[in-house]
Amino acid sequence: MCRESNEKCIIPKEKEKGFMNTLVLLLICVAVLACGYIFYGRWLCKQWGVGENNEPTPAHTLEDGVDYVPAKARPFQVLCKR
Repeated sequence: MCRESNEKCIIPKEKEKGFMNTLVLLLICVAVLACGYIFYGRWLCKQWGVGENNEPTPAHTLEDGVDYVPAKARPFQVLCKR
């Protein structure tokens, strides 16, 4: 190995190409997931009618402080789970 003999390690061209292929595949997968999240989510909202009304939820209409308590609105609540 080149670490033991203090030689310069040279990465073969085959491994560099494999890294780029993996990076391209990763970027394509992220783009597909992002498009699916945006467009498929919008389609589901239209099909099911979710998020179209401003009717208050039971947590607001039946609030008793024990069983029915509205959740605190935090920015990026879905992305930042604690």
